[in-house]
Amino acid sequence: MTCLKRIAVSNPGKELGRRIVRAVVGTVFRETEAHRVWLSVFPENERARRAYEAVGFKAEGIARGSAYFGGIHRDELIMAVLRTEWTAV
Repeated sequence: MTCLKRIAVSNPGKELGRRIVRAVVGTVFRETEAHRVWLSVFPENERARRAYEAVGFKAEGIARGSAYFGGIHRDELIMAVLRTEWTAV
């Protein structure tokens, strides 16, 4: 299992983030025996969710209050892609 911790793109809207995530996940599955790559995203971050879904990630559920950010506890949406799903892409 591999956790993708953080991806930040300074100039969004040009699909650079999707290309980076696709390259990272491809590298993980090619060069390791990982079965699953997962990440978390704030549920209201629609742009990030769409980008991850376009690469093959699927929503798995909400981790309630699991992130402490900006002085408050926030929910995180857990998303993952499995090796078997990736090879099918």
